[in-house]
Amino acid sequence: MISKATVAFIQSLKQKKYRQKYNKFLVEGEKIILEGLQEKFISFDSIYCVSEKEVLLSETDIKYNIIDAKTISKLSNLKSPPGILAIANIPSQPSIDSLEFNGVSLYLDNIRDPGNMGTIIRTADWFGVKNIIAAPESVEFYNPKVLQATMGSFARLNLINAEIEELPSDIPIYSSLLNGTKLSEFEKPESMILVIGSESHGVSQKIQKLSTEYLTISKSPYSRAESLNAGIATSIFLSHLTSS
Repeated sequence: MISKATVAFIQSLKQKKYRQKYNKFLVEGEKIILEGLQEKFISFDSIYCVSEKEVLLSETDIKYNIIDAKTISKLSNLKSPPGILAIANIPSQPSIDSLEFNGVSLYLDNIRDPGNMGTIIRTADWFGVKNIIAAPESVEFYNPKVLQATMGSFARLNLINAEIEELPSDIPIYSSLLNGTKLSEFEKPESMILVIGSESHGVSQKIQKLSTEYLTISKSPYSRAESLNAGIATSIFLSHLTSS
C-alpha cells in the first residue's frame, strides 16, 4: 500500500520547484534502476513497482513497495509506464576547483531542449567526457525528459551549473560556430572546453569574446540546411576531438 500523502509527494517531483525543494527526482525503468543498485552510482530513497517486477528486487536490501498498475501510472512521467520507479537523491554538485579538466569538457550555453540535453549527456558518456557545465539558464539536468534521454549516463558524469566566468582561466575555450576553423584542420590541445550554443541563438556574444578560437563542422556545398541539431553537432565534435 501507498498513502495519499506519498502519492502526492511523488507526483510533486514532476515539477522542478519540488525537485529543488526536496533535492530528489524520479527514476523510471528497470534497466537504469537495476544498474544503479548494482553499481551504486545512484542514491535511492525508495522503489515502487507492480507485483510482476518484484522478482527484479529480490536480492536488494533497499526498501521497495508493491503497488498496483493504476497507481504507478499516476506516478509515472511516461505514456507507457515501465512498472517500476524510484525516488533518488540529487547528488551534491562538485565544486569546479575539484574537477580535472583533462581532454574535452563541455560547456552548454543555454541549452533549453530536454531531448538535446539528454542526448548531449549520453553522447559525452560514450566518448569519455567527464565534465558537463551548463549555463544556469539551461534546462535542468534532472528534468524527467532529460533523464529518459540520457539512458542512465547522467549518473556517470560531473554535471554542474555555472557561469562561463567561473571556469578555470588557464583552460582554452573553443566555441562551436558556423564560421570557425574546420575540425579537419584543428590541432586539439591536451585540455579544452568546447562550447555548444543554444538551439535558437547559438553561442552568446559574451562567450564568443572569451573564446580562444571558433570551431565549425564542414558543410556540404550542396546542403541547404541552416544548422545542425545541438545534440548531433556535439556527437560530431566529440567523435573528432576524442579520437586518438
